[in-house]
Amino acid sequence: MSGKYIINLPLISECSIGSKAENLNFLLSQGFRVPLTFSITEGAYELFLDMNNLRNELNKIIQSEKSTPAEKSNYIILSFQKAAIPSELTDEILKENIFNNRDYKWAVRSSSNLEDLAGSSFAGLYDSYLNVSGLDNVLISIKKCWASLWNERAIIYREKNKLDHKKGKMAVILQEMVKSEYSGVIFTRHPTSENKDELLIEYCEGLGEDLVSGKVTPYSCDFSRSTQSIRHINEPETKILSDEDIKKLSGIALEVETCSGGPQDIEWAFNGDEYFLLQARPITQPVFGGKNEIDNLWTRANIGEVLPDVITPLTWDIFRCTLFNNPSSVIKPSADNYSLFNNVIRLINGRGYLKLKFFLDSFCYLPYVTPEVMKHVLGVDVVSQTSSYKRPNGIAVKLAQLLFFLDIFKIVPRISILLKRLPDVPSSETGNLEKIIQWNAKCFYLHIKCTAYSIGAFAMLSHYLYKWIPSEAQAMITLILTGNESLQTAEQGMTIWEICNFIRNRPALLDIINKESDWIRLSDEVVKVDGGAECLGMLYEFLQKNGARAAEEFELAVPRWKEAPGFILDVMRSYLAIPVRESNAEDIFARRRNRDKAVNNISRSLSRIQRIIFKKLLSSYADFCTLRENIKYQLMEGYFIIRMNILDIGAQMVLGNILDNKNDIFFMRLSEIKGILKNEKFYCNPKDLISERKAQHKIWKSQHTPDLILQDGMPLQTINDSNSLLKGIGCSPGIVEGYARVLKNISEMRDLKHGEILVTSHTDPGWTPLFLSCKGLVTETGGFLSHGATVAREYGLPAVVSVPSATEKIQTGHYLIVDGNRGLVTITSMK
Repeated sequence: MSGKYIINLPLISECSIGSKAENLNFLLSQGFRVPLTFSITEGAYELFLDMNNLRNELNKIIQSEKSTPAEKSNYIILSFQKAAIPSELTDEILKENIFNNRDYKWAVRSSSNLEDLAGSSFAGLYDSYLNVSGLDNVLISIKKCWASLWNERAIIYREKNKLDHKKGKMAVILQEMVKSEYSGVIFTRHPTSENKDELLIEYCEGLGEDLVSGKVTPYSCDFSRSTQSIRHINEPETKILSDEDIKKLSGIALEVETCSGGPQDIEWAFNGDEYFLLQARPITQPVFGGKNEIDNLWTRANIGEVLPDVITPLTWDIFRCTLFNNPSSVIKPSADNYSLFNNVIRLINGRGYLKLKFFLDSFCYLPYVTPEVMKHVLGVDVVSQTSSYKRPNGIAVKLAQLLFFLDIFKIVPRISILLKRLPDVPSSETGNLEKIIQWNAKCFYLHIKCTAYSIGAFAMLSHYLYKWIPSEAQAMITLILTGNESLQTAEQGMTIWEICNFIRNRPALLDIINKESDWIRLSDEVVKVDGGAECLGMLYEFLQKNGARAAEEFELAVPRWKEAPGFILDVMRSYLAIPVRESNAEDIFARRRNRDKAVNNISRSLSRIQRIIFKKLLSSYADFCTLRENIKYQLMEGYFIIRMNILDIGAQMVLGNILDNKNDIFFMRLSEIKGILKNEKFYCNPKDLISERKAQHKIWKSQHTPDLILQDGMPLQTINDSNSLLKGIGCSPGIVEGYARVLKNISEMRDLKHGEILVTSHTDPGWTPLFLSCKGLVTETGGFLSHGATVAREYGLPAVVSVPSATEKIQTGHYLIVDGNRGLVTITSMK
């Protein structure tokens, strides 16, 4: 039965039901098995706009030049939530008695007229809701699908692709849920291969939505249409799909391709008896095979280390403007600034990504810095199928290279001059936020410049060593690039170790430190025992110097050590459990002597000119790396002041009943905060807005985030044929054996036992105090110049970074051999 606003597919006469529903209607008309499906027409959406007088309001806000896409989206979505669904639609749905039956569960999916089209897929931009039952919940989900036409990503996507907002309409699909034994996607043209013969199948147990959204790692295989052969890529211990199943599914997919006249991306489900096609869309332009493939790639390299988790809106505003030294973009936001940012940096599922070409261009303008060097130093992966990357050139590049040469050979120390010109950080008084952000932008610029020059020095030094001593170069590089005595990040762990040595010989003080976790009570108790006042002074001095640091410290919502010293107390307790003779701390001076010996041996093997170049490059590398790490201390002091300033404003908003909790302010945009402070009319209830953003934040946290993705958000497939021998980048020399301790985040640090090998997704300076407790390090991200890798070398901690899926393939209790020389991690047995 069908009406004016709800259609039971397949439909006979023409009706506006959106591209996704039209694709399903086509599959049904060709005889393919599709679950029971209804479509809410575009006319219902148009009626909803007119009945609630939303059309003029929508056009006004979308054309506003003062509002960012995020602000436009929030206003529109909240307006939709308050609006009523037309009774004409509700009456028609009620006639379909099936929606009153709670035994039926529905997938409620978007079906825009601009969705699933050849050439612009809009894949994943709009919302879908699964296992919806009961009429009220169905109606709520329909309205949410309508609103998703105006989410931030969809607005940006239309503007980027020059699509008229006014032409966007939203139909909605109501599709009966399949009780899936397994489900997945099949691409009739492999998305990451030039081989047109191959199909790619990815699948998982249960709902395929977990696979599509990235919550699970799929089982996957390639299927050859010519030979009917199957190559299993990521295979479960017990295969869910037999080879016959795969061949049957591939046959159905190829029939869809034939009927559709082109390659298809198909979602499917199997209920134990038969296959159902849930949706199909044309595969957009191939990513590989053209001349500009690298323009389609986005990376989390480096940004995934400093901001590894879902990012709060306020942090994203501050991070972007300070990273690009463009504070006016948030102080005085404009659509142009927002568009400029979005072309090179963007949020995808709440995580930060940089355009790969932009990222490479930012460093590869320097001599000898290539994508291969970037892979080694920062873990920036460039897939082998992409076309040759072309480094920047031109007059501006030549000038930049000249400035680099003058600095690296200590003729004109440009970086040191710029650092001396950096003013002191502004005061933290409330109302001084703009000046603080501007200072942080200048400081961040210098940090990035030091990073670039560190990479340039590394590239030049590596180039000449491989040229002069090819057989020894690889081993020597990691040995001689250690021993930066002024590296504050390494000093913080050593300082805690020295405090612990002071405590060891004072039993009463040791007892209090080991038993008392509350900082205030501990402060009161330690002064009563021998050495307590002196110990407390040492701790206050440490926090005064290092207290602006924290794990994931670029996230403004994260408390710093000054605010939450409990982390430092936990580190101290772990150090106190380590016998002095077994500590890495006691070997640092010996490693520095070994470094000096290696430097002297290399120097003696070189000619006079080569020796001068070698020592200049080595000295400049050490200087730039030290400056890079130490200026980040200043940057974090600035971020701490921003955080304190923002929390003061948040407290004021709590008093004014604008917020429920001062920490909720991190879920607002800076422009929104400024508007409230100026008593400007806010476009919605801030509490409702924050509630929505918190809910989305929670959803994003549950989703897996690939390190490298395509332009439309599709993750690139990675293949690792071995589950016992893992390959990464060796960034700190040495070979060590021991039991693994897998930590998902810093909050689990108490589980790390002395002598274990730390395995985690990432590290940043906030993790480095743990390095004196473990005997080896394995991470999924990073490179030779990552902050954690730099400190690992100072501590003599064998480390392998950029190991794909390390935290999934390695379990706590696995016995590992970590080879920091060759970048290998071997899993030998379970504890």
